[in-house]
Amino acid sequence: MLWDGTLVSIVDYVPNSTLENFSFETHSRHNEDDPPSNRRVQCTSSISVSEVTFKEEPWHNNHITRKTVKLQKPICLNEWYRVADVVSKKFDQIVHQKYVDYGNDGSFELVAEVKYKSDVSDEGLKLPNLYNRWRVNGKMPKGIRLKNLHYYFESQFLE
Repeated sequence: MLWDGTLVSIVDYVPNSTLENFSFETHSRHNEDDPPSNRRVQCTSSISVSEVTFKEEPWHNNHITRKTVKLQKPICLNEWYRVADVVSKKFDQIVHQKYVDYGNDGSFELVAEVKYKSDVSDEGLKLPNLYNRWRVNGKMPKGIRLKNLHYYFESQFLE
């Protein structure tokens, strides 16, 4: 059975000086010695005050940087921002987009996008990821405020 679909996640957050970046990750349990069927596509995007980075992780702690994009408008510390990730998969073709609503008024701007062919095996492309998460990253992030977390998922099984 082949799986294709689109995942959208939206969250509001306030970056502060303890935050290195804020990342959105699609996940599965995947280790190098696991069978290929357990290596599902994992897409990650992180946003800092100045850039967005997209990565793929074909197995645990093996990251492939797909693209880094400088933000045209910087993110300011201690202000609310709404960010959205859209990840679309059609068999082995991945499109990952990052949006920022700078004014928190519903006017999202596309700030970065990457398109690539996944390195995951055919078996691992057949099933959706097991879970998705937002993650705060830094040496010791503290006091990061989040609210209004939403996930929207649309999928179809092709066989």
